[in-house]
Amino acid sequence: MTGPSISWVSLLCDLITILPFIGWGVMSIFAIPSYAASGWLAPVVIAVFSTIICGLACRELFLRSRVARRKLLYVVFDEKEAAARAARVNLGRRVQGWVALACVVLTALFTALFLAAEYAIVSPAVDAGMPCACETWTARGNNSNQCCHACADDPLCLDFSDAVLAANGLAALCPPGTKRGDPIDTPKNAGFSCAADGFWMLVTTLFCVGWWVVIRFRPVAKPASVASATPNEAAL
Repeated sequence: MTGPSISWVSLLCDLITILPFIGWGVMSIFAIPSYAASGWLAPVVIAVFSTIICGLACRELFLRSRVARRKLLYVVFDEKEAAARAARVNLGRRVQGWVALACVVLTALFTALFLAAEYAIVSPAVDAGMPCACETWTARGNNSNQCCHACADDPLCLDFSDAVLAANGLAALCPPGTKRGDPIDTPKNAGFSCAADGFWMLVTTLFCVGWWVVIRFRPVAKPASVASATPNEAAL
């Protein structure tokens, strides 16, 4: 017995659906070494989390694709076995749905926290007077992200960072990559990572929503009994 044929349109739809998750997962993987070299812990954790989310979503999308439903899940069992396996499929779908929804809530919460730390704490503190000559540093053709290196007394702006952290603990979610004792030519980033973390987490939230939608509204194939199954029914 064979399943229903697969059109190129269906295959194209499956590919278009899964490609964004693959792309964001690959980008997350490649971002990890860069963030680690900058000394930023939070972005590394977020990138790893994003990679896991995309991997799980890709798995679910593949299992729900036309190819998988035809080639992998088109199996006919006896009536009792079909009912038992269908119950397990439904249970797994509910559990995964709750996990995906929890990830949506968690990532949305941290998006709000990171952006609040950036725009309510870090940015106002920088605008109020970051004790490093950024204008002089950038005027010399240097990278503005390394402006703290122009300061002789506090080359890595650690006094400024410590003051910001002491004033509001929320900034500790996304601290600078530098620490006391680092050399002046350290590759670590002396700035807070709150903005980068917030916007990265915002995109990850959208992918978590996509993962939840996949689980909630695109079911996998359910086993059917020999007596009641037809090729089309078994592939639903």
